[in-house]
Amino acid sequence: MRWENRQEGVFKFLRSEAVAQLWGQKKKNSSMTYEKLSRAMRYYYKREILERVDGRRLVYKFGKNSSGWREEEAAGSRN
Repeated sequence: MRWENRQEGVFKFLRSEAVAQLWGQKKKNSSMTYEKLSRAMRYYYKREILERVDGRRLVYKFGKNSSGWREEEAAGSRN
């Protein structure tokens, strides 16, 4: 993953299959692929946790209902 705009919460997946495998480990699904992950991400769009960035492949934005991604939030959780 690489931040495209950290302030706005916009990021890009650089290795989509690696992201899918990590998500599969978290969800205890060893057969996770990016295709399956992208279908599951629709749930997060509906709940306004993630947003797609139109016209950009593998670029997403944290939505208004997301938390823990801002630098100040992440720093607060470490203390």
